[in-house]
Amino acid sequence: MATAKKFAVPPLLDTALLLAIGLLYVLRGLLGWTLLWPRAVVSGALLLLFLPRMSRSFRIPAWIFTLCGGAMLLWRRAPAEVWAQGLNSMLLTAAIIVVMQTLSIAIGTGNYSRAISDAMRRCARSQGSLYFLVEVFAHLLCSILNIGEVIIVLGSFDGDLKEKIHDFPHFSSSAISRGHCTAFLWAPGSVTVLMTLQLFGVDWSGYVLPAMALAVLGMALGGGLEYRRLRTHTLAGGQAVPPAPDSFRKLAVLGGVIAVIVCSVSLLEPFFPQTSSGERLILAVAAVSLVWLLSQCRAPGLGREIRRFCTDTLPDSGSLCAFFISMGFFSNALQYMGLDALLKRAAVPLNALPVPLLLGAIPLVIIAFSLIGVHPMVSLAVLSPLFTQLTGSASLLQLSLSTALGCCLSYMVSPFAGLILLLSHLLHLPARQIAMGHNFRFSLLYYLIATGAISFLPL
Repeated sequence: MATAKKFAVPPLLDTALLLAIGLLYVLRGLLGWTLLWPRAVVSGALLLLFLPRMSRSFRIPAWIFTLCGGAMLLWRRAPAEVWAQGLNSMLLTAAIIVVMQTLSIAIGTGNYSRAISDAMRRCARSQGSLYFLVEVFAHLLCSILNIGEVIIVLGSFDGDLKEKIHDFPHFSSSAISRGHCTAFLWAPGSVTVLMTLQLFGVDWSGYVLPAMALAVLGMALGGGLEYRRLRTHTLAGGQAVPPAPDSFRKLAVLGGVIAVIVCSVSLLEPFFPQTSSGERLILAVAAVSLVWLLSQCRAPGLGREIRRFCTDTLPDSGSLCAFFISMGFFSNALQYMGLDALLKRAAVPLNALPVPLLLGAIPLVIIAFSLIGVHPMVSLAVLSPLFTQLTGSASLLQLSLSTALGCCLSYMVSPFAGLILLLSHLLHLPARQIAMGHNFRFSLLYYLIATGAISFLPL
């Protein structure tokens, strides 16, 4: 019994700290309180708790960010308020991740993954149409579950369906990665979107529609390339059975949840004018999640899903949240050191480039770093002072879309990306084969077309 308690306490402590972050930002949005020091205390505690427990790929840069940031502030004898501001620099991103994770309780309780599985198995008539379905479901689920959607989508393929699909590992890995990665262009809970909006100071309401258009372009292009090859491969194995009505209802609920969250960020602005788009997103997701859970309060699986959320789902996000805190701390220290002036001079050659070349160079820089193992989020944290000095003829919206595109493509072609590594593990394929063999041709074509589309946006 003592052993069980020993292992049960840390996840609950993790959950309490992470929920405290979300609660502080809910109070901040509703009441307008600054809460600088309470946020800094929780942020510091989370950083200390998770730094030693991160995976190797995140632990080393997180320690470097934290120690270098602390050393710079000590050298400049920064006041306590600067330390607190550094700890809070990217805490909003961590709070959004925490609040978005609460949606997983309702999804698990209502068995919405079963509805997705039913629709995918019954609605497709050819491998070409199934490819589009996998892309769409991966895209929509990623917008609220992030990488957790991979398990759900792969689990929707039964043994009989897998046997009918030619080269199933190639089919599923490319469809999931294209649907998944394009969601990082617009999804309200996407870290890429949050960092990009914060980096360039672009408002969510002006960003979301062009970003969604780019995502649709990517899915249409990715699905279209494969549809030509797969449309003649049928999936018929007997008489088609119509999908269960409950499946379509649950899919409509999922679509409605996503639509309400996306629209609420703009609709709440008149009622909470003092809040940022990120804070309004937290309020919207918290309200939707609460209403959704209350509608399922009598469901038999609710208690099980809450326990899973408290002991597994939310604690698993702690390392990622701590990583963002360390990045924000380092970035804030760099700004306090006055690095902006140096990078402003370094940005002069980039600012002299024509708009299409400038917008094409930004994704290539992020992709190049990702190919040597530098996570796109790390690239954004390190290069953010440089990006903010780009004041050429490109608009802030164009720069933000180009940056998000670079992150999107990095997640797709880097063998070190978390999505690629997870697919490699689940499908027993080399990570480099998925990243370069399955996705490179599409990524190159998408990069060229999307960069051209961004270049023609009105300034």
